[in-house]
Amino acid sequence: MKSMRPLKHLGLRALMAGSVGGAGYVAADEDRRAKAGQVVAAQGRIANLVGTVGVMVVDYGVTLQLNKDVGATNEYARLSNALKKLQHDQEVFTIAQWKVKDDAARAEEWQQKIDETRKLIDKTAEDMGNLASPSSSSSAAETDVNPLASCHARNAARLRDMCARNRGCYIKLGQHLAMLDHILPQEYTDTLSTLLANTPRTSYSAVRRIIKEDLGAYPEELFSSFSPEPMASASLAQVHVAYTKEGKKVAVKVQHEGLREGSAGDMFAITVLVDLVSRLFEGFSYTWLSREMNVNLPLELDFENELRNIAKATSLLKKLIDSGDLAIPKAHANFSSKRVLCMDFEEGCYVTDVSKIPSGIVTGDVAALISRVFCEQMYRNGFCHCDPHEGNVLVRRHPFKLNRPQIVLLDHGLYRELKDSFRRDYCRLWRALVVGDEKEIKFRCERMHVGPAFTLLAAILTMRPWDDITSGDMGRLKNKGSKGESEMLKAYAKRYFKDIVALLGRVDSEMLLLLKTNDCLRHLDKRLGAPINTAQVVADITSSVIIREDLSDLISSSFTTFSLAKLSEVLTNWIRVQLRLLAMRLYSWFLLF
Repeated sequence: MKSMRPLKHLGLRALMAGSVGGAGYVAADEDRRAKAGQVVAAQGRIANLVGTVGVMVVDYGVTLQLNKDVGATNEYARLSNALKKLQHDQEVFTIAQWKVKDDAARAEEWQQKIDETRKLIDKTAEDMGNLASPSSSSSAAETDVNPLASCHARNAARLRDMCARNRGCYIKLGQHLAMLDHILPQEYTDTLSTLLANTPRTSYSAVRRIIKEDLGAYPEELFSSFSPEPMASASLAQVHVAYTKEGKKVAVKVQHEGLREGSAGDMFAITVLVDLVSRLFEGFSYTWLSREMNVNLPLELDFENELRNIAKATSLLKKLIDSGDLAIPKAHANFSSKRVLCMDFEEGCYVTDVSKIPSGIVTGDVAALISRVFCEQMYRNGFCHCDPHEGNVLVRRHPFKLNRPQIVLLDHGLYRELKDSFRRDYCRLWRALVVGDEKEIKFRCERMHVGPAFTLLAAILTMRPWDDITSGDMGRLKNKGSKGESEMLKAYAKRYFKDIVALLGRVDSEMLLLLKTNDCLRHLDKRLGAPINTAQVVADITSSVIIREDLSDLISSSFTTFSLAKLSEVLTNWIRVQLRLLAMRLYSWFLLF
């Protein structure tokens, strides 16, 4: 055994020497040291993600177990159960009406039941909204009304803190969740909304290093002045004010250091966790979410891609830009790279900072203009900005029109180019939703791989129940923004949650990003405090697009396939939409008096 000691000590010395030498090797090489730090940070983010989700699951499990018998005596729970029953009855009555739609008398009987049930749904939802309203009770009373409220608040804070610590794509995910105020509890949307403002910052030394690596010179060498402090910071980058040597004021967007390198590991961790959740809970497949993030995040991290998006969007939206309704910052390719983007500096206030919107400008006009800009992108151009959150839209005075707004569209990293066949179907689907054409809604949804879930997709797109979509009420698609409406929509989302998740897993990827865009626009509309009848804007633009395309198709068709009957159908459909649009405008005008 004594003969083994020298070998043992020799092994220990070698191990110690190797450890010290390895540490020296890493410390001596800045690149290797940075990579080692990124590996450690990535492992920390994974541990943070898994730990947070685990604590949330346990907290909800314990809370639900402790409060399982509360519902019998809780007024909010009683109303919630009543609303669930009414919504079930509404579904049964609607199906029954479909089965006898060729018998006008029986169909009318079912319609009366549908209308009566809808009144009860609205009344019950309004009572729930009043009961849960923060203005009607203290925090303690709110917890008594909804035992889950304090649990939601705790876990929303945990989720927010995890996103803030992990930064990057985690903040991006948290920001999107903050806009789902029609589905998530208010505790989540209120808490996560702070991620829109409180985003990480990269040190100025790191900013100088990134610019030097990408552009070949430090910022003070490229610009006559460059502000060391960022004027704004987002989940993926921060913006510095600078002046070119010609004296032009510009905004320089610099990606957060290490984000591009660490994003692959972050997405792998999120993908694994999403897959695990999907396996553990049958019917709750979120693989579509991780799939889309894996596709979109690399595009957002490539600022050369954003440079191309700016050029294309500026060309396609030239008419709106020339009219003064829209401004898109001009990019400077000579000061841009994959991690650095230089653009003209554009003045304006954030669109949801209502107190700073110039006097004389009506918030409803701002909301309508934003809706028009995005409708033009979705229905006419097929090239759509898919991240219109409140930090990416500015408002200022119109350069030509008195007391009218001009919007400035920022952050062009995430666009989706729609296949022409998809754009045409999506455009015609929305026209059918506006006029309540059940047959056309079903046909277009089938073409978009929705199948029998067409009523569900229609409800997701419009955020209205099916009986609203097919009714003759001129204001049926207008979101009222009331507490009762919010409770009703949340109840529907809870009832069909598994069906919604399954639907999102099989629709085209274009639809997923457009749904995200709709969520963002709905959130902006709510924050502006001026819910508009978006259906009017949609009807106007889709009608214009479709009549041009249909007439163009007829004109370009051969003489043998040209049909007067087809021409009559095209014109009849256009006239029908115009009459519905006129009725909507008269209805909106009437409500003002």
